[in-house]
Amino acid sequence: MMTDRTHTGIEEGWRRIMEILGDVAAQDRLDEGLRHLSRALSHNPSDPWLRLARGVLYTCAGHFARADDDYAHVEASAKAPRLEAFARSLRDELEDWQLAIITSLLREDRAFLHEYRADADAALAKRGFQLSAPGRQMVLYIERSLPRGFMPAGLC
Repeated sequence: MMTDRTHTGIEEGWRRIMEILGDVAAQDRLDEGLRHLSRALSHNPSDPWLRLARGVLYTCAGHFARADDDYAHVEASAKAPRLEAFARSLRDELEDWQLAIITSLLREDRAFLHEYRADADAALAKRGFQLSAPGRQMVLYIERSLPRGFMPAGLC
């Protein structure tokens, strides 16, 4: 087991987020949990743990842009290096997850591939994706690696 500061910070960060989400778990649905955390943030807007927990729920609900906004806010305003690193790691994980989903969509969903080739930004935004510049470059590379007449399996 690693014992460096980064690992300890990540472990502590997840513990704190899970405590908050445990309190929200009484809410039966994600949207109710999101409303609960948004209300809590309106009373304490500088609490980074509430914001990170809400980002996790946004991720679960498929609101990737909103999740990234919450993580970015904490990363930019963090006074502690561990907190900044933890928020950055959440943003990196979110981007990796989005890239995996987008890659699957490009390879398996003919309608998405068509929309993406017509207007990449609109196709991504329509589904709530928000990628960094390197992430957008990666998706562009993946899309360009597909043959132009490419038809996903089962649609040929």
